[in-house]
Amino acid sequence: MGDMMNLSMRMKAVTDLMRPAAVIADIGCDHGYVSMEMIRRGIADRVIAADVRTGPLAIARANIEEAGLSERIETRLSDGLRGFAPGEVQAAVIAGMGGDLCLRILKASPEVLSGVSRLVLQPQSEIARVREEIFSLGFAIDAEDMVEEDHKFYMMFSAVNVKMLPEDSLMPEGFSREAWGSAAEYEYGRFLLRQRHPVLKRFLDREYEKTCRLLEELRARGVHPERLAQLEAEQDVRREALSYYEMQ
Repeated sequence: MGDMMNLSMRMKAVTDLMRPAAVIADIGCDHGYVSMEMIRRGIADRVIAADVRTGPLAIARANIEEAGLSERIETRLSDGLRGFAPGEVQAAVIAGMGGDLCLRILKASPEVLSGVSRLVLQPQSEIARVREEIFSLGFAIDAEDMVEEDHKFYMMFSAVNVKMLPEDSLMPEGFSREAWGSAAEYEYGRFLLRQRHPVLKRFLDREYEKTCRLLEELRARGVHPERLAQLEAEQDVRREALSYYEMQ
């Protein structure tokens, strides 16, 4: 199908993290590509593609109709999960929005969230905060990925609802707050670091070099001591992250 070309690396990586579920919500569905891919791959029996904006939703509806998937994908005008009934969906994707908005959406609908067994999140900002706060919502991160596309870097992760895990199942290794040992793991991802993910390495190298040059400039000019201290603290966290790649 022609519109397969529209599935970016970012969207493909997001879809790869989802596991089969009867009904999946695609929150902030934009043009509906992730929704359609989840149906095509047999990950979902049905998808509810939701967006708070009527424009993208109309485009999504047209794309879904053109792909012949209207029977399986419902489009819905909804502010996050507010337009959903408790128990209506078993999993949710929230991709391509800021981390603060992502957390606001999750916290705004606790009764819907409690029936969701898996989340796939791809925050565009504040990802360390999202990783930290996901625990207090009763979820445990169990997998992460990272891609580089058009010179931009994107991190995404999946998290499972701990209450819904089978009793005899092993807890995900990153389950507890205590397991996430350091600022580097929250900032750059425990799983990405432990896998020595090559895309993360490229990102860390680039940011480290860029910040080194900026620090030199600021030190030479003797200005902005607060900014200098902040950048040095960020470099410490990057050095800690880069040390994972030196471990044998």
